[in-house]
Amino acid sequence: MYRLACPTTHVEPESPPTLLMQGDKDFLIPLVGTQELYTKLIESGVPAVNVILPWTEDLFDLLLPQLSPPAQSALYDVDRFLAILLNKD
Repeated sequence: MYRLACPTTHVEPESPPTLLMQGDKDFLIPLVGTQELYTKLIESGVPAVNVILPWTEDLFDLLLPQLSPPAQSALYDVDRFLAILLNKD
């Protein structure tokens, strides 16, 4: 069951471009899992970006995202990622 639920199991060259974002102080999901997914995406030739937000916990954007520096950074990173994808020929 774990293998079926694990995202790395389903990575293939046709997977969509992927933006991964995580706080380095995430208490729910270890960074190693995100890093493994990122590595698998890159090895499969999938465009991927992995953003690790320093000193940031899980749910960093839940409360007052307008005032949260990590949430503001995440919004910028999403904007840049989409801009890169949309400006591709």
